[in-house]
Amino acid sequence: MGVSGSGKSTISSMLSKITGIEYLDADDFHSRENINKMKSGVPLEDEDRWPWLDSIRLKIQTGHQDFILACSALKEVYRKYLSYEIDDTRWICLLCEKYILEERLNSRDNHFFSKELLDSQLLSLEIPADALVIDASERPEIIVDKILSYINE
Repeated sequence: MGVSGSGKSTISSMLSKITGIEYLDADDFHSRENINKMKSGVPLEDEDRWPWLDSIRLKIQTGHQDFILACSALKEVYRKYLSYEIDDTRWICLLCEKYILEERLNSRDNHFFSKELLDSQLLSLEIPADALVIDASERPEIIVDKILSYINE
C-alpha cells in the first residue's frame, strides 16, 4: 500500500512472479467515472472509493485464499474493510520522498492518475502502525527481499 508512484504495482508483480501467489491490482477495479475523475485531476472522495473498495472486497472473497494486492489503501478504515475476516493479512507500506514520487509520476505513460492528485493522496495517507514500512526509494529487488523476509517470519 502507498500513494501513487510508490511502486505498489512493480513490487507486487515481482512478488507474484517469485512466489506464484495471485496478484491483484486495485487500479483494475476502478469505475470509468473514477478513472475519468482522476484523469481530469479531481481527487476521489470517500463516496467514490467505497464502491471501488466493494468490488475489490468481492474479488477477494470469491478468489483464492492467498493473494497479493497492490492498493493505495490510504486510510486505516479502508485497510480494515479490505482485510476483514481474512486471516494473516500483512500490510506493507511503501514510502518515499515526494520529489521521488513526482519523478516517477512524470515518467509514467498511459496511466490515468494525474500527478496533480499526489498532494491529496499524501494528505489522506494514514501510515499503518501494524505494517512493514519500507523506503520505496530503494531498488525493487531490495524491497522484494525485505518483504519476502517479512512474510516468511
